[in-house]
Formats: sequence, C-alpha cells, structure tokens
Amino acid sequence: MAEKKIKDLTLWRWSYFLRSHSRESEKHKEEKHWKPICDIWFPAEEWLGKTKKTRDLISNRQTRHPLAIHGWTNLKDSDLQGSLGFYQMLDTYFIRTGCMRKAIVEPNKIADITSKECELSPELSSHSWLGSRACISALLINDTPYDTAKEIANDLLTSWPGKKKDFELLEMDWGHLAICSQEDIWLMLCYEDAKSKQLGENLIFSVLPSLFLAQAKNKDQMKKWEETLYPEIQGVEKDLDEQLNRIWPQTDCRREVKSLQKNALNKLEDATDTIACYQTQFAEKLSQGEELLKTMQINTNNIKSLLNDPCLVSQQARLNDLLIVEYQHQAGQVESDLAYMHITQTQSNRVLEGIDAMARVRSGRWERRTTILLGLFVALEIGQTFSEHWLKNPWERLGVIIFSACVIYLIMSRLSRK
Repeated sequence: MAEKKIKDLTLWRWSYFLRSHSRESEKHKEEKHWKPICDIWFPAEEWLGKTKKTRDLISNRQTRHPLAIHGWTNLKDSDLQGSLGFYQMLDTYFIRTGCMRKAIVEPNKIADITSKECELSPELSSHSWLGSRACISALLINDTPYDTAKEIANDLLTSWPGKKKDFELLEMDWGHLAICSQEDIWLMLCYEDAKSKQLGENLIFSVLPSLFLAQAKNKDQMKKWEETLYPEIQGVEKDLDEQLNRIWPQTDCRREVKSLQKNALNKLEDATDTIACYQTQFAEKLSQGEELLKTMQINTNNIKSLLNDPCLVSQQARLNDLLIVEYQHQAGQVESDLAYMHITQTQSNRVLEGIDAMARVRSGRWERRTTILLGLFVALEIGQTFSEHWLKNPWERLGVIIFSACVIYLIMSRLSRK
C-alpha cells in the first residue's frame, strides 16, 4: 500500500467584493464598498507580519490589477508561510490568501494550517461582499495510485472544519481534482513533474479566481432572487391582479360584465391611473429580474469557457455535469417564473387597451348627445312655437320647460340604449 505523504500542503482562499459604481457618491463608495475591504485587508497584512500597511490603496484603488502583492513570508511563531494578494478583476476586487507548510507531511496536518490561516471575516451584511471560496493544494510524492489519492483527499477534507464532505475525485493529466458537492472548497493533488506543476499553478492563479467569482456571483444572484426580488415581484403582481379583477372580472356572464362595465365607465380615469401605477412598478421589478437572469447566464457561460482550459479540459464533460447543470436549472427556473409573470403584464396591457376603447366609445356617445341637444335648441326653436303673450305667464313657461325636458330625456334614453 502506497504511503500517504504529500508535499507543500497549502490552503488558498479567495474573498470577493463588488466594486463601487461610478455614479455613486464618494461617501457612499467609502461606506458601502471600500470600508469592508480595508477592514479585512489591513488585519490580513498584520497576520503576515507587515508593519507598513499599504494604505495608499485607498487613494490608488483605480490602479489596474494587481493592486498589492505580498510574497511568501514566514509566519510569526509558526513553521508555516503565508502570502497575500489584492486584485481587481472585472467589476470586483478580491483578496487571495495562501498558508503553506513547505515540507513533506501527512494529510491530517491540514488542521494545523486551518488554525493558523488568515481569517477573513467581513460583515456579511455588507452590500459589497460576495463571499469566499477555498482550495487545498499539495504535491503528490512519486507515483501515487488513484485509490491512495482518494484516501489522501478524504483525510484532507475530513479534517476540514464543518460537516462531512461529499466529494468526487477526478483523475486529471496533472494529478487529481476533488470537488465538494455542498461546500465552497476544492482540492488539488498535483504530480511533481514540471509540466504538471505548471498546469497546477495555472489552475490556482488563472482559472480558479475567475471560476470562483462566477460561482459566487451566481450564488449571490440566486439568493437575491429567492429571498428578495421574487417575493417583491409576487407582491406587486398580486396587487395588480386584484385591480384587474376589480375592473375586469373573470366571468362568463355577459349581463354581469355589461352591467359592471357600465358602472366602471364612470370611473375609467381612476381605474386607468391605478392600473398604470401598479403596472409601472411591476415592469420595473420584471426588468430587475431579467437583468438578474442575464447575469446568471453570463456567469454560467464564463464557467463553461473556463472548462476549455488545458488544466481542466481532460475532464470537461464531467465538470460540466458537476458545475454547469445546476446553474442552468436555476437560470431556467428564474426564466420560467419571469415568463409566467409576463402573462400578468400582458393581461394588464389588454385591460388598459379595453378601458381605452370603452372610454373612446363613451366619449363618442357624449359628443353625439351634445350635438343633438344643441340641435334641438337651435333647430326646433321650441320657445318660438308659442305666442309671446302666452309665454309671459310663468306657469306656461314652466310647462314649456317641462315638456322640452321630457322630449330631451326620451331622446337621450333612446340613444343610450343604442
């Protein structure tokens, strides 16, 4: 049985933060985005034993990536080494820490490293905090068979804090890669030859930062959808639906519909304003949901493209099942929810179109009635049919007025039924 020994056992951790938006005020940028980063960057430098802090980051944070790097340094009161880096990537900043025991060790020694690593603990309520990801790396000594590598991986991940880890170990060209199904941690066991080490370094320094960022963003977007945006959209949709049913009820009885429409015609303006107000809120929330969906799709495509990297391409199909399928299902669910909500939006548009049509009919009727009234007074000249002497009597004038009113009422009633 092969000996379970590994070399240069290292714990890597990436912590991600959103960058501030250019349209935000400087004070808002400081409080919401930059302060949480500095709150963990400066203690991280102290962990590494750096007495001169790089506080110029605050004034030079528009500098392109990397912003600051501290190479491997012996940690105080320990036989471990630590490294620290501050980077800018796309719309985020990330801090990468490394804690390594540069020696041949047994897998259970990971517990010594986890107890000495730099603990990054930003306030989780911070709007800029996206989360963190970790990867354990080590060099395999000599030719380590798959079964022994799996035992090493099990020992390393069992010693990792938290619940028992379910993982799948993939055999790569450069060694072995373990991915935990429920935890934000990976494990890389790399062969000692130069080509394998180069591919392993490419995975750690080039691929994982981008891949972990896409995962962190997708997780953040899905949490935002489930806990905040989706309930908000449902609330606005419910209010809009209640207004639609009040103005345009779902009934097959033509008599009830006709009667309710007649009553509603007197309140068309209020109904239109109310529905339009809810519809505007609903459309705004739907736009936010579509933006969230687009972000998830972009991040999923980014992970897909990263699987084409030489360090991962040998297990591309399996990695696609492990990493991509879940995100595709999540994006599909969000897309389906939005599609159903668009039905409510379409319904509200049709109701507004119906109200507008009824308003135009109502306006046309009143225009016709007004025209007829004016015509009656001008063309019929009712008052002139009576003698001047007779109209001087008040009671006679009242009779003429009542008679004219009855004629007009009968004509208007007749028109209203048409």
